[in-house]
Amino acid sequence: MDNSWQRIKSTVLQLLSDGAADAGAAANAMQLVEFGDGRYRPPAEVGPGYGPTIRFSWNIEPDPIEIEVFPDSFEFYRFFDGRTELREMKHDPSGALPRELVEILDPILR
Repeated sequence: MDNSWQRIKSTVLQLLSDGAADAGAAANAMQLVEFGDGRYRPPAEVGPGYGPTIRFSWNIEPDPIEIEVFPDSFEFYRFFDGRTELREMKHDPSGALPRELVEILDPILR
């Protein structure tokens, strides 16, 4: 695992340990980390979201993006021209990452 992604994995585990994220959100986040390692540039920030969730942020110019990871879904945000694009994708950690999420991230983060 790339050192940057290893740091992110450690952060996710710490958020779970601290109670800032629940087990379902952490499982989904770990799946994103495992999938992204070696495939995507790592996020600039990883931290608690708005609830027992985990938030990944990429400072991509000119349109930064975030993914908030919930126990049963991913929310994708892109910030541009004073607006926010929002997409929610339902997810069960026992399945593959949502195809829609991969299709969104591939052209942005590769």
